[in-house]
Amino acid sequence: MLNISFEIPDNLDLAKLNEQAQELNVTLEEVPGTYPRLLTATALYAEAFYRLGGIVALEILVQQNI
Repeated sequence: MLNISFEIPDNLDLAKLNEQAQELNVTLEEVPGTYPRLLTATALYAEAFYRLGGIVALEILVQQNI
């Protein structure tokens, strides 16, 4: 299993990210009590992290109406 942690904006919908991450077989967990907001992702393959990064980037752009 591979693990990474990354920062996400406060206005990002974690439930929506989890739904999309499940399609990649990635488990997302929020690190409690952290500011800025941190998520830990666990996956079997590194490629899933690249795809997850694209999903997160797209969600950030949508939130900013770009």
